[in-house]
Amino acid sequence: MNRVSHSLLLLVVIPLYFLVSISRVEAQCGYDSRGNVVFYIPPAFAAQNGDPEFFTSAKMYVGYRDGSIQAWEFDALNQSANLIQTYTPGEQIPAEVDAIMYLSIPSPGRVVGLVIYDDGGTSRYGILRSTDGGGSWSLLKPPAVTALEVIEYTENRLHGNYWRGPLLEMKWLEDGMHGWLWGRRSALKTTDGGATWTEIYSATAKTSPASLTVSDTAYHAIWGVAFNSPESGVVIEGNKIATVIWYTTDGGDNWNFGSTMSPKLIVDVDWTGAAYRLLRADPFNFGGNNLEVLNNSNGQGSWQPYPKKPPIETNAELMTELLWPAHNVGFLVHRQGEIWRTDDGGKTWNSVQAIDNTYPPVPFGDGFGTDRGPQQGYGQKSIFIKDEDGQNYIVHVLTDTCTGELRDKLIYVWPIDQFAGVDETREQHSAMNVQTSPNPASSSLDLSFTLQKRGTVLASLVNAQGVRVKNVKLGLLEAGQQTQSISVEGVPGGYYQLEVIAGEEREAQSVIIVR
Repeated sequence: MNRVSHSLLLLVVIPLYFLVSISRVEAQCGYDSRGNVVFYIPPAFAAQNGDPEFFTSAKMYVGYRDGSIQAWEFDALNQSANLIQTYTPGEQIPAEVDAIMYLSIPSPGRVVGLVIYDDGGTSRYGILRSTDGGGSWSLLKPPAVTALEVIEYTENRLHGNYWRGPLLEMKWLEDGMHGWLWGRRSALKTTDGGATWTEIYSATAKTSPASLTVSDTAYHAIWGVAFNSPESGVVIEGNKIATVIWYTTDGGDNWNFGSTMSPKLIVDVDWTGAAYRLLRADPFNFGGNNLEVLNNSNGQGSWQPYPKKPPIETNAELMTELLWPAHNVGFLVHRQGEIWRTDDGGKTWNSVQAIDNTYPPVPFGDGFGTDRGPQQGYGQKSIFIKDEDGQNYIVHVLTDTCTGELRDKLIYVWPIDQFAGVDETREQHSAMNVQTSPNPASSSLDLSFTLQKRGTVLASLVNAQGVRVKNVKLGLLEAGQQTQSISVEGVPGGYYQLEVIAGEEREAQSVIIVR
């Protein structure tokens, strides 16, 4: 089973990076007439786990808009992070690199980032890579990346505090070779660890449902991308009033309509090992409990919210992140170090940490014309890591919007108790293309699949301990598309693998049963 691993990003805020044919980029802040930051890109912050076999510490990298990158090392004894080296343009980093916009770690020792470089007086996007943990860096210039549109700013457009979704992100499968990068208008993929990139989705070219035309198209953008395999993934695009979710089963060659959400803002979406999970907010209900976590097994059809919302009081700046170290265990990291945890996939949440008293003050934003809140000056990014002893931590940065500098020159380290993550490795895929609905299920489970040849088919529910709790003989079925239904009455609520077995063919899909 491939699970998407997070890289961490860079907070470069609203510089007028109209990259493709503009003059040399300057690190400046772009505000609308109300004084609000137009939108943000999270901090360029990447981290990798420690290695217990070789007893090596976890590593972290922070990128800045002057083109430099800092390497930090995790200190497990003191539960802190220490700066060990700075890489600068013209020395370790190619001289034409002007700004670091994003950093990610697809696999140990390999760092891949999106940068701005000077192409004879014109600023363009490029890929910066290191395959030896920062010892050396190379600048790549794939055509699909140089044409990427991350930021668009025209006079007083794209303003408003509801615009809090990251307009730039990069995610990887665990193989470290398959990855995705997206900006405001397009999504790209790589199959070779970031050396080459191709466009798989264009929000400009896509014909959207009519519901997306009810608001100013200047707000229209890609809000999130997530894949659970090289072939299967989702893209979310939309505006402040309506968003639409598209899914692919062929690596992005074709996209199919999945569902819409209106009016909701998509804060985060990811594949968590058993299902896609989505964090959304109500743009017309800031100042209260307006966050929701939803799930979907394959990106198709409707997304199911849990009955209880996370008990977090939000406001207009939406400084909230969702981390999933296991598909049943998640963390919401809110403003100033407030952390909440779920051990049941998002159904219930418990407080792990109140506001960190050492954290610098981050004033609330009110979302109105007089607002001079955190939208104007701060951005945060968090990542879940393990040290060389296997202990869990969340490492976190708070950056200044205009300079990209770390506030208080610190990487915050918050220890997290051990937990039991449900095994995610048993899911298998085959030509049967098993699909299940509804998911979560309570009384019955519908499944569709394709048989390559005539044969006897068995469906089996396997719990997290590997025990088959229910077997259903579907009988002798003909080759071709099949639709069946099985009862899950009496099966305890929880996470399961539904295995469909037909001769030598076998495929498993993750399902959730609720009670």
